[in-house]
Amino acid sequence: MVCSKIEKRMIATFFLKDDALDWWKSTRRTVDVSTLTWDGFTTLFREKYFPATVQEDLELEFLELVHGDMTVREYEARFAQLYRFVRPMGETSLAHKFPRGLKQEYKTIISALCLSTKELMYESALNLEQANKTREEDVESRDTRGKGKAISSGNRSLGQKGGTWKRSRSYYQTPAKTTSPSVRTALVRPMTSIRCFVCNETGHYVTTYPKSKRTDYYKCGQVGHLAKDCN
Repeated sequence: MVCSKIEKRMIATFFLKDDALDWWKSTRRTVDVSTLTWDGFTTLFREKYFPATVQEDLELEFLELVHGDMTVREYEARFAQLYRFVRPMGETSLAHKFPRGLKQEYKTIISALCLSTKELMYESALNLEQANKTREEDVESRDTRGKGKAISSGNRSLGQKGGTWKRSRSYYQTPAKTTSPSVRTALVRPMTSIRCFVCNETGHYVTTYPKSKRTDYYKCGQVGHLAKDCN
């Protein structure tokens, strides 16, 4: 609203309520407020609700304000709020104070840009914050995709019921034994074709040769004597 400083004071006092309204009513009995301007009103108001000790605490908090866990927007809002309760500073002083409380990575980059005003520094800090957020989201997304691939690969190698491993296992499975006759069985000769090298007869091996006939000499083929008695 466009109004004079006296009208500005009148509008502000119109909205006072509770304890503040009681204070204003008592002040009007001791102070001539008919010509009281906005500056005079704020002086009286701060003396009541912001005494010197509180203003000193707020000024100290302003000087020691740091970015910390706040966002850049939250830091700038607190910076502006506390600045209302400290002695006025020039544009250059504000430009020096604002980046002093920022995180070191922001402070380093902003200082290198040689910006002249606090508003430009604030805008640059917002851009840096957004860039860091985007980079962190990209890294998190890549990590998530990488973990997903690792889990999928692990499942294929370890196997799950009904999964790829089962199909691979059946593919590389050792063939079952067949019922075809073995090589040894297939090579067995009929007994009628077997000839004993002792008696020269067929139908038996030397191991099954009758003991009564095993006294023959296997060199001359005659029976009835041993090798040592052969002439």
